Amino acid sequence: MQGSVNRQRCAVSIAVIDMKKQKNAGLQYLIELGIRPAKDKNGVYLQLQEQLGKGRADELKKALWEETDAQRIYDIKNADWKTAVTFSGAYDGDFYRQACNWLGAHKEQFGQEILEVGCDCGIISCFLGRLLPQTHITAIDRTQTAIAAAEQLAERLQVKNVTFLCTDLHDLAAGQFDTVLSMRTMHENIADRNIHPSFLLLLEQAQLYGNAVAEYAERLMDRVRQGGNLISIEKGEKNPAFLGWLLNLHANGLTVLEQDYAELQCRMVGCDVSFQATIAEKRDVQSQNVYAFWCSLFPVDPDGYQFHGWAAETLLQNMTQDLQQLLTGAMIYNQAGEACGKYAAWTLKSRPDVVLYYQGSAGGTTLSLYEGSLQQAICQQIDTVLQQCRMQGLTVALLPQSGQS
Repeated sequence: MQGSVNRQRCAVSIAVIDMKKQKNAGLQYLIELGIRPAKDKNGVYLQLQEQLGKGRADELKKALWEETDAQRIYDIKNADWKTAVTFSGAYDGDFYRQACNWLGAHKEQFGQEILEVGCDCGIISCFLGRLLPQTHITAIDRTQTAIAAAEQLAERLQVKNVTFLCTDLHDLAAGQFDTVLSMRTMHENIADRNIHPSFLLLLEQAQLYGNAVAEYAERLMDRVRQGGNLISIEKGEKNPAFLGWLLNLHANGLTVLEQDYAELQCRMVGCDVSFQATIAEKRDVQSQNVYAFWCSLFPVDPDGYQFHGWAAETLLQNMTQDLQQLLTGAMIYNQAGEACGKYAAWTLKSRPDVVLYYQGSAGGTTLSLYEGSLQQAICQQIDTVLQQCRMQGLTVALLPQSGQS
């Protein structure tokens, strides 16, 4: 009897260990590859020295630390699989861990034929190949050294179900896939990088960003078969660029699977970096309200009176029809003509005893609800800020008295 109980306990312990491994498959994979996220650039250098020797580490430090061209950086760091994995792992290890965990938790969303766009040195490609051994993955990147390093890594890991191609999405042979995976490619395919939509209404900002990436988004989503999924992990916060991306998904007939969305908060070389992970299905019928999904990411505390960042911008967007009178307000521009601030106060149609106060600067935005009795003090504060801006040589343009923002 005692032996039976012990065997049952052992079986339960093994099951718990297996569950932990599945939940943190990314960490297990990083350990296998010898990847350790570095805390700073010196940590990256020390790992290069440990894996490649001091001479080679010094060469890479000089070449990579001083290089500003992104394509050259890709070429240099992908000189061979060991350099690629060491450098990429030291920089992006926490991202790889979290991305692998999220992809593993949603492996049922992948179909038989998979296209990975922007595979770099194949770290994610090989993880997927092993995670989904019955599938076939076409992994593309426009950097030849990255493809060579990826093929070397796949050979070492004995991954047989991934085909690596040096090409980009535009030149890839015609065809559609059950699943298209895009990781950190949106920001590399922005048509207009001179966008300065700061302090416009949220949807106006999102439209500008969405337009800048619309051509790439259409090309990417055309590769998804009807009924298939686009799985994307894109760098950035929950900001207008991400909202523009969501609007593009909708415009191209894709429905975001809201329950699968996640924001990955990663630590990369001492910096906190956010990534937005989404799965979108290509459906015949599209009825999703993408903006409603966006708003659900910023729940409003009914008892709150002060809101910050994109939560503040979202709330202002949703309150535009409730703005009654602009009490005072102005946009502020720097010497280059770029918007660098905005201050404004309004009364509200639904709550005449309340003043809505918007404060926007390079440090962030705040939207506050104050008692109407503070109206004069708020207007005086705004006037003082605007006078200080003029004294600093900034341009102050008063907002029109239309009640709009």
